[in-house]
Amino acid sequence: MVKTHPRGPIASGRARKKRPLAPASAAALSRRQLERKLAVSVGASARAARLRAGLTQADVADRVGIASEVYGRLERGKMMPSVPTLFRLCLALQLSADASLGLA
Repeated sequence: MVKTHPRGPIASGRARKKRPLAPASAAALSRRQLERKLAVSVGASARAARLRAGLTQADVADRVGIASEVYGRLERGKMMPSVPTLFRLCLALQLSADASLGLA
């Protein structure tokens, strides 16, 4: 029995060959670059606000409710916070969301 598939018929009992993974497209690369740039912007804004407030990374991490190691990675631009964490970060540092995202 032959099954149909959008790419052509598939004989029953035979596995289809897997295609090799395609290289990342230009759009995907620019998306990664944009995400990296955003993470760096959030981190730089958080660091500047923390230093203005005279707080340590541990102080901010406690106020936000995250581990100080996680906050350190966030501040170095190595990770992006979730939206709720970004909200708490902005409250803790008295920072606008626009400023933290580099939009202001």
